[in-house]
Amino acid sequence: MAKFRFKQRILKFLRSFSRYFIDLLIVAFGVFLALYVGERNNQKKTDQNTLNALTQIISELEANARNLENSIAYHEKISVELDSLSKTLDEEDYFLPFLEHYKKFNFTKLPSWKGYIIAKTNATFYESAKVSGIFNELNINTIQVITNVYDSQKQYSDVANLSLNKLLDLDSNTKIVDVSVLIERLVKEDLFHLETTLLSEANAGVERLKEIVESKGYKK
Repeated sequence: MAKFRFKQRILKFLRSFSRYFIDLLIVAFGVFLALYVGERNNQKKTDQNTLNALTQIISELEANARNLENSIAYHEKISVELDSLSKTLDEEDYFLPFLEHYKKFNFTKLPSWKGYIIAKTNATFYESAKVSGIFNELNINTIQVITNVYDSQKQYSDVANLSLNKLLDLDSNTKIVDVSVLIERLVKEDLFHLETTLLSEANAGVERLKEIVESKGYKK
């Protein structure tokens, strides 16, 4: 009789333990499932934010490329008109003080002159992506494609601003030849070459980024 009671107690204990163990497994599985679903949702959100950022960067670079095209077209017109203006100068005119004899080389009267214009190259979405940690989700190849174009944009802006400062820094010692050389550098040489190079890089970068996004090849 005592053995029977003992067995009953053992069976009762095992049933209770099994029930508690199963309840514990259910709770543990529920916690695991919640964590898994939460992590999946967070990753989906991160993936969507990454895709949105890349799409915005592509749009920004496309807009910058259009601005470059407009600036290049403008500078090409000014270049032709500048050649015509230069032909009106005698050799000795080049060494006259510009401020006193600006009418001899009044480039602001060129038919197409609209002022000192450079392409506006924005980097808003690029900077936003860096600050928000989007670059942490990208592989090195994608980052290089993006940063190469924006680094070239910064170089272009730095040269353009430096040239503008020189143009604004005219004084009584400035000769017509100084102004002529500076304007030619802007519309024919340094800045113009940077514009055409940057446009090529921007277009190539946009096409490469579109391919990367299409194939989802931007992930680490």
